[in-house]
Amino acid sequence: MNDELTARPHEPCTPEPQGLDPQGLDPMAPASTEGRRADSLQPIAGVGLDLYARIVRSIALMNHDLSMLAPMAALHGVGHDEWVQARQGWNERIASDDAVNYLFRELYEAG
Repeated sequence: MNDELTARPHEPCTPEPQGLDPQGLDPMAPASTEGRRADSLQPIAGVGLDLYARIVRSIALMNHDLSMLAPMAALHGVGHDEWVQARQGWNERIASDDAVNYLFRELYEAG
């Protein structure tokens, strides 16, 4: 049996987490994970994560009034229906994917 593939009781069997590249993707991830992560960064209703972060950040000037999100989206060229879909979709992705959450926070803070 190959000793390199045999787990030893005192060593973890799972790989160490790798750093994220600038796009929030793990370069050491298997192809199936890479594809899933790349899919999670695809625009929703034409709204990419960078634009979503800019729109969300723009309401900071309005005391974070959530009712201002749709008008701010419109100022960025995003229609009402597209914004509703994008907001729901990005909120779900941000909540369920740590890499997307991390990238969103980076974009939001850089804005």
